[in-house]
Amino acid sequence: MPLLADVPLTSVQRIDHAVDGRLAPVPVLSLDGDVHQRSGRGSHLIRILGLLHGETMADDLATLQETASAGAEVTFAADIVSALDLQQVVVTSFRASAEAGRPGEVAYELHHTADLRGIDG
Repeated sequence: MPLLADVPLTSVQRIDHAVDGRLAPVPVLSLDGDVHQRSGRGSHLIRILGLLHGETMADDLATLQETASAGAEVTFAADIVSALDLQQVVVTSFRASAEAGRPGEVAYELHHTADLRGIDG
């Protein structure tokens, strides 16, 4: 079960992981093609879609909203990143929505980022 800060994300619908190497194409005068130049340290990009429900829904929602607003590094654990030794992330985006006819349930979308350690810019 994924864990973000102190919130167990019990009803995750989807987790996506991508790596952004921050490579920018640079044209070479008088030659075909481009070279690629690193433009800073790369990042792990993580997106989580899930549901909050049950007795702790309101408290979990408040914690996730506060975590996203703070912009600080928080602990993160999930199977999809276990091989990466990734333990700290920054929540870069958070969205929550409630639908009519589904009381006691809030859908959410979280976006996290974490530095790629060892890749110099």
